[in-house]
Amino acid sequence: MSTVQQVPITFGLGKHTSVSALLDGTVKPEGIKLTCLTDFPEPSVLVMFDKILKGDLDGGELSMSFFTQNKLGEATLVGIPVFPFRSFRHRSIYIRDEAGIKAPAGLKGKRIGLHAYTASTMTWVRGLLHEEHGLKPQDILWYTFVDKGAEGARRLGASIELMPSPGPGVDLIDLLSKKIEQGELDGGVAPRNITRPGVSRLFPNFPEIEAEYYRRTSIFPTIHTLVVNERIVKQHPWVPRSLFDAFKKAASLTGQYVAGGKLQLWDKETWEVDRPILGGEDPFACGLGPSERRTVEAFLNYLLLDGGIETRPAVDTLFPPL
Repeated sequence: MSTVQQVPITFGLGKHTSVSALLDGTVKPEGIKLTCLTDFPEPSVLVMFDKILKGDLDGGELSMSFFTQNKLGEATLVGIPVFPFRSFRHRSIYIRDEAGIKAPAGLKGKRIGLHAYTASTMTWVRGLLHEEHGLKPQDILWYTFVDKGAEGARRLGASIELMPSPGPGVDLIDLLSKKIEQGELDGGVAPRNITRPGVSRLFPNFPEIEAEYYRRTSIFPTIHTLVVNERIVKQHPWVPRSLFDAFKKAASLTGQYVAGGKLQLWDKETWEVDRPILGGEDPFACGLGPSERRTVEAFLNYLLLDGGIETRPAVDTLFPPL
């Protein structure tokens, strides 16, 4: 690896606490001049994903489901086992208080909204509902603003209604919450807290449920992962390792940023709720150990069940050894 000529790489990243040391320059990847872009127009996360998939960015933070689907398609991306966004997903199911839904079985036949049908949180939730509560994706009426990648689910009989796009500049998750509150939907699935008057979590005691789930399965859901464009790896095979080492070092400094009052809102539940469930272990730890491998395997099973993919790739196909 040459440290004289720095390889320029531009990444799209969320403003996660675990990458703060990279964003502010405290940590720098060896041999790489890394530029991190964090501000995108709404719907910001989906815009960032699209730029990564189109090659407008050299890589960055990408949905696990979008990465897997596009890896099996035409995308030339290499996964790096860094997971900037991980969180248990029982908490992600929301209901309108007046919809009469008291338990998972009550979701059957109900109108459940999503910001994007194939987003990773949605895949986890549909997998959990099927495996833990016997509800198939076909049992629920899904309403989504984005149905890209949902063709396989429709072929398997899932009911997916495309809601009118609000256009650029609109926070889809906030809009979803308003539609539930106003009675246009009976509930929804969201990657962040959307409770408000009239909108509650299906599992109000989610920390206890998720703790029991983790004790039983050792699965801590991966929502987003790190990717880099294959063209860069072909030219500089050492780049994934350099990026992994830098992101791992940045993640190890998360506690210092939290202590300094810089815990990002997206990471609040992960740090304050998930970390105790994990027994105090770092929820942003990097690597592909036994627990992470088991987690990715479970996710791939859910994605296959859901029709998001037709064949199940090997974990090492997504994340080649560094």
